[in-house]
Amino acid sequence: MTRILPQTQKWLTNVITIQIDIKDNHFELACYQNKINAYKNGTETDLSNVLQTEDVFTNVAQGELATNATLQASFQTLNKTTICNKIITEGRLSLSNQERKHESSRIRKEVISQAQQRCTHIQTGKQIPFQMLENAIHEIGFQINSFPASEQAASLVNAIQSEFGVLKINKIKIVIMWKGEEGMKRLNEIGIQEEQQDKIQDGDWNVQISDVDVEDVKKLKEIKKENQEIINYYVEKSFGMRVK
Repeated sequence: MTRILPQTQKWLTNVITIQIDIKDNHFELACYQNKINAYKNGTETDLSNVLQTEDVFTNVAQGELATNATLQASFQTLNKTTICNKIITEGRLSLSNQERKHESSRIRKEVISQAQQRCTHIQTGKQIPFQMLENAIHEIGFQINSFPASEQAASLVNAIQSEFGVLKINKIKIVIMWKGEEGMKRLNEIGIQEEQQDKIQDGDWNVQISDVDVEDVKKLKEIKKENQEIINYYVEKSFGMRVK
């Protein structure tokens, strides 16, 4: 039986819904629009700053809450943090056509801008012009979507290099965080080693900055997804710190 949220709940004008469908069940979250991208790219890590409420809905507008039975069947857990993280990172925004076009244009520009920072022209040693990357996107048929811009930029640079071979790919500085020996063991599996001189402690987390290749970002994404409790990472400039 669907539960209805009391109508005393006040929805703010900057709140937007994120939707996902799993096993024929529909779920929605009420999120602050200006925080969604920050959470996806790792600059915002506190879910309470992203969600207006941790309640999971079947219909936000009607205040209809998902039942525990439906959540368990769809997500195999009742942990709200795990559920909300999956919906935010894998779900879709509920936007008007105009908002969708604006968001698509913003993401496209951000992806190209970040791609510029990740490579130089192999002959001139200079940054690739914005329009040249734009043209390359059309030529190779690269699809830009709602995934984090940093990951898409890495994939774009790799795709252009594979097609044309004209880029010198810069190393990417990544802040890598792990807990205990088990966390480092998982990182070792993808070729990332512990750097004792550059490592610092942040509570239970070990933290270091490593220079990684584009493909390593994809590997990190996958290993983080499987080991969220003991592994995390951020692009260095978005982390707001430097490891000495």
